[in-house]
Amino acid sequence: MQASLLTIYCLFFFIAVKVVNAQTCTASSLISNFTSSQALSVRCQVGYAADTHQLQCRPYDVVFNENYGKPCNFTSECLLSFVCSDLSKICVPSKSRKLGEPCLARESCVADLACANGICAPLVDSYEKKLGEKCRYSDYTTNKYYYCASPNKCDYTTYPNYYCFENVYNGVGGFCGINETSFQFVLCNPGSLCNSKTQKCVTTYYNATLGDACNTFTTDSFIDCKSPFYCDAGKCFASAFVGAGESCNYKNTTSYIMNYCNSNFFCGPGSKCATSISSPLGGYCGLNGTDYYSCASGTASCYIDKCVPNVKSNVGGLCEIVNSTGSFSCNSSLYCFNNTCMEKGNLGQSCEHNTNSCNLGLVCRSVLLGSSPRTCENPGKKYDNCTSVSDCQRELFCKRSKCTNLNGDPVGSTCTFHSDCDSGLCLNNICSLNYNETTCSSDTICSNYESKCSCGSGKSTSNSSGKCASLKRCNALQSNINVCLGNNARGPLLTTIFDKYSSVHKACAKEFSQYYSCLRIGLTNAGNVPALPISGLDINADFDIDPAPTKFYKCGATISLGTNTCSGNGDCVADEVCKCYSGYFGSYCQSKVIPKPSNPIVPNKSLGNNNGGGSNRNETNPTSGFAANNSKENLLLLTFNMIILFLGISFQ
Repeated sequence: MQASLLTIYCLFFFIAVKVVNAQTCTASSLISNFTSSQALSVRCQVGYAADTHQLQCRPYDVVFNENYGKPCNFTSECLLSFVCSDLSKICVPSKSRKLGEPCLARESCVADLACANGICAPLVDSYEKKLGEKCRYSDYTTNKYYYCASPNKCDYTTYPNYYCFENVYNGVGGFCGINETSFQFVLCNPGSLCNSKTQKCVTTYYNATLGDACNTFTTDSFIDCKSPFYCDAGKCFASAFVGAGESCNYKNTTSYIMNYCNSNFFCGPGSKCATSISSPLGGYCGLNGTDYYSCASGTASCYIDKCVPNVKSNVGGLCEIVNSTGSFSCNSSLYCFNNTCMEKGNLGQSCEHNTNSCNLGLVCRSVLLGSSPRTCENPGKKYDNCTSVSDCQRELFCKRSKCTNLNGDPVGSTCTFHSDCDSGLCLNNICSLNYNETTCSSDTICSNYESKCSCGSGKSTSNSSGKCASLKRCNALQSNINVCLGNNARGPLLTTIFDKYSSVHKACAKEFSQYYSCLRIGLTNAGNVPALPISGLDINADFDIDPAPTKFYKCGATISLGTNTCSGNGDCVADEVCKCYSGYFGSYCQSKVIPKPSNPIVPNKSLGNNNGGGSNRNETNPTSGFAANNSKENLLLLTFNMIILFLGISFQ
């Protein structure tokens, strides 16, 4: 009996231990079917798209074709980050068509283009707006950009609200300034000026004399200096012209006299008027009494009161030295070392004594670290040795003696933070490849890789362990997509999908293919469903997990008030424009409001600030996420303890 119970005890113990060590997986994002609450965070395998209406991952090309041109009233009715056109009320890709390409709605055209007769085309400038009407805005119903009809001019009340204004004139004592209700710029008649503080036209008087206040307003006048006086720092000064040896460019703030040299002199050394005399080679140079002798510019230099020739030296000649025989410098193809002209080095030649001694296109650097001699070399590529950023190719950094593109260290370097590494992963204080197949039951275990755990096969749950999906390493490839799109006239800051009908996106097919190929490997290795092809892309493309840097598109507009973010005029409603601003990472819709015009010249009420809200068409790229931990270990341990308790009672 005891032997039988011992056998049962061992059997239960084996079973209990095996179950306790097992991990259960519950995924919430990397799944093929999902709930409405998961719709915004779900991530499908490459070749599939998240259909948030049917709540399942469906073939990408099928979802694209179903949504292209689908009727809609709101963007939320469109999939694949399509937008619902304000005018056409159909789903279309955003900002993916260039000049001359077919379009279904203006939202598909890149910034500043309209969709006219099914083709992306520039807006037509129209000078027809009348007094008080809006101007400097795009109207996509007419495909025009509106300006004011002559003689009115377009200006803003409170930027960026532009309207057509007229110029009118007023006499002394009348109002002057901007009337935002009658859309008038009220100017003063000739002979009077506008006092901006009182907004009143006042008479100009030129009657101030030496030492009097000038360039100043009184209640009903503007005071300035009469001739021949001039106003300087609020006081009337007189000009005095002096001769040789006298002080010049001197302002006497007591007598209000400014000394200038007579026309026969110039203000020479020591701020004294002197006669300028040109000296020949070998002649005297310098100040002699009231005469200043100078050497011929460009051909001679002054050395100890004597004009000596400027000499361009060949190899072996003197340089960076002036003596009684001349002022010496090297010809442009040479460099100077120890006052001797030398030839610039070719590839591989020594430059140890002068870092500026290499021919064009080469840099002076050490190929090996340490005390190795410097030679003329091509700029360092990624992972080449360096001592400064000038050793590396353009847009590469020199960090910890290695050229790198992300201002981080290469794989294998020691690190403290993820940001220390090009790969974005600092694991056990070593920069590591961002690729892993660690088993998991919760996202926490995967935090170094993508912070998500996959149960595999697109399932939401599994009784076995899941795998960490390695996707973070694809981030640099995704950045290259945005850079490519930005350099091809599309805003670089927009989340995007691949538009197979767009030349902008086709131009970036390589970047799309590399990014999707990287995702495919990470998702497939995590046990997800097999990937599907995408029209126009190679999802099996080769890629570099740490790609070369690509320069971002830059915007140079001036800063102003901003409301909703955008990437082009197509992101804003018809009476808005989209501008990017220096110092800001993004662009903003600028709206306008139509005021009610009135007739009086003197304004009773200003329009004030009428900035309106614009439509925000920012596409969203759902963040990826895969799992939560529903471990049954506690229940299993409780069961095991109950078994032990039962067996203990039986043994007694």
